[in-house]
Amino acid sequence: MTGFVKDNQRPLTTVGLLIAALVSLRVLVAVLEVLNGIPLVQPTFEIVGMAYSGWFIYRYLLSAATRKELSVKVEEIKEQITGNHSPNP
Repeated sequence: MTGFVKDNQRPLTTVGLLIAALVSLRVLVAVLEVLNGIPLVQPTFEIVGMAYSGWFIYRYLLSAATRKELSVKVEEIKEQITGNHSPNP
């Protein structure tokens, strides 16, 4: 049994993380459903979401310079996640 675990440690870890992520997502959805049942919480969430969306559009999408800044940030995050380093243009 220990040989099996040692030989397949990486796939078993991946499966464990996927199961943990699914359970966490399920718990999060259940908590949000309970919160949405409370009066005034759902409209508050919607207003906060719309305000953040408006701020994001204003901050990053209206001008070419800020779109470029956003693109650079997204590429940096991709490099951090994948470990790939591409030369900057």
